[in-house]
Amino acid sequence: MPPFVRPRKNRKKNQRKSDLENYEVSLLVIAKRVGLSFDELNQMTLDEFFDYVDTWVGDNDDKSAAPRQATQADIDAFFRM
Repeated sequence: MPPFVRPRKNRKKNQRKSDLENYEVSLLVIAKRVGLSFDELNQMTLDEFFDYVDTWVGDNDDKSAAPRQATQADIDAFFRM
């Protein structure tokens, strides 16, 4: 019995598509990671989706969110455990 789909000629069996070739699936994965259902994603434009993801992730340029340098007291506390 022949298979239902034809095998792809340009790819080996275990080789995956690069992220640039598979951007649709990447967008779906990002939507799921930020907690959107597929119905909610359907109601958004691509621009609205990117704005939502940017808002959900937050601004990484904030200096208050940057990690502080460890002090000797921090190192002592870590190795005391």
